[in-house]
Amino acid sequence: MPSMIKVVRPCCRNPVVLPLDLEDRTLSGVHSMHVHFQSQVTAGFSWFAVARLKAECVLADESNRWEISKAEFKAHITRLQVELQAGLNLVEEISSSESRLRRQLSELEYDRDKVSVAIESNEVALLKQSLLEKEETVAQKEEVIHYFIYLVIDYGFSGLILYTVSYFLRILTIMPSNCPQFQEFFTFLGFLENLL
Repeated sequence: MPSMIKVVRPCCRNPVVLPLDLEDRTLSGVHSMHVHFQSQVTAGFSWFAVARLKAECVLADESNRWEISKAEFKAHITRLQVELQAGLNLVEEISSSESRLRRQLSELEYDRDKVSVAIESNEVALLKQSLLEKEETVAQKEEVIHYFIYLVIDYGFSGLILYTVSYFLRILTIMPSNCPQFQEFFTFLGFLENLL
């Protein structure tokens, strides 16, 4: 007949446990096991392990005592250790997932910063291009105004006519040169410009 282990039923919060003799070793009972499990995992897993130990490892009787065999006791302890190790693995996996998510979040923030910098650089480039175009337009207008003033001051009324003719000539040069209706007009403008 296998040797038996006797313990006193523990209460919910402060269990009263008799010393147990298991394979010639003195243990402090369920409470010591609870402390041992608590050193391995969080308090939640430890409480779960002790609750399972109370529910599965002991048999109640009318005298408020339990009797279990060494083999059954060790089998339950082994199963609880496996379950606790599974809990530890789960906690480790959750921690690894959290670290991976934090790393991905950092990468996303870095990419977001790079995109923001690229957008700002693009906006700056567009502003520079717009400023250059405006400066070029202003320069062209200044050139036209200077040319007009030069003709009016040097040639008087004939300079004004010459400016008007050259202005229209500049506009009409964008039209197709092979149009018959413009040939005579171009000839007349050339004659008028030579005359002035």
